[in-house]
Amino acid sequence: MNLIVIVSDTLRADYLGCYGNTWVRTPHLDALAAEGIRLTKAYTGSFPTMPMRADLFTGHYVFQSVGWAPLQPGEVPLQSLLRQHGYVTQFIVDHTQMLAPGYNYHQGFSGYDFIRGQAGEPYITDPRYRVALRPGEAADAGVGAPAHGEPGALDPGK
Repeated sequence: MNLIVIVSDTLRADYLGCYGNTWVRTPHLDALAAEGIRLTKAYTGSFPTMPMRADLFTGHYVFQSVGWAPLQPGEVPLQSLLRQHGYVTQFIVDHTQMLAPGYNYHQGFSGYDFIRGQAGEPYITDPRYRVALRPGEAADAGVGAPAHGEPGALDPGK
């Protein structure tokens, strides 16, 4: 058995084809959902990013008591329990605070990958592009960069 948990901030179920949307195309998620289990009444006890992850990993509602904080000492997260039962676990994350020193959200996973580019973290090293480093600052293509729609072009709106 394979278990894949996808957590995406601000992704609404009604924007996915597997939940009935007909105007947004999500073929890969739809195909994954067709072969698995879709939850229709799953709720979290915490809304902000980090407390919600703590809820998910530990099974405890933490926002009112702990807030935006590291996993608490002594917690045995889901991924540790899965590994104890022979599962290989992988954590793929784009949120820098999930791997911040002392936060311990990666604990118990067999391995983890960090995908750069979240929260204004500069991920483009091509000097032809200017990357927004501050809230409200535009991240637009620099001089000599490929035009929007050309091969190698970035969409600064994404």
